[in-house]
Amino acid sequence: MKDSEFNEHTLFMFSYLQHQELVNTIIENADEQGVCRLSQKELALKVGKSQAWLHKAISKINGEDICITYKPCSYRVAYNDLSKQGVFSKIITLMRETLSGNYEFIFSAKEVDVAQRYNIKVKTLQMFKAYIISEFIQEDKIGDNEEEIMRQIKKSNEQLSLLFPEYTKSVDQTQTIGR
Repeated sequence: MKDSEFNEHTLFMFSYLQHQELVNTIIENADEQGVCRLSQKELALKVGKSQAWLHKAISKINGEDICITYKPCSYRVAYNDLSKQGVFSKIITLMRETLSGNYEFIFSAKEVDVAQRYNIKVKTLQMFKAYIISEFIQEDKIGDNEEEIMRQIKKSNEQLSLLFPEYTKSVDQTQTIGR
């Protein structure tokens, strides 16, 4: 995904797609044992990013669990769909939960309590909130009100529905966690 495509997506979707592209690139370049033997420089070139970005991206992907194991010239992927497992799937769950009526708890309760209820790390919750807040900045809106936050989450939710047909279930049909 090219940086020029940024304006077509919310920051969350842009980030998700870039990280998914990294996972896909590792898989596409893996041998029969599932090991991608590209150097960090070669892998960074394949995804069109810097080596520093690559290192940070792997750390982000591995934020909730280990998806990518690596050592010099050896990358291995534990799962291939970031929307179904790991940090991005947890953020998607938080989006759905927010749209399902849990806005007040997610944005007002202590972060430790929210993280415990949704079985996520506090850092993942903070990442979720950062994606939403950064949308305000990108659109030159400084907002922390519920209406603006819900608008941003709905926008990301719509983009997810376009990408993943199985995600098109209405929020009303989504089962909520921790109730």
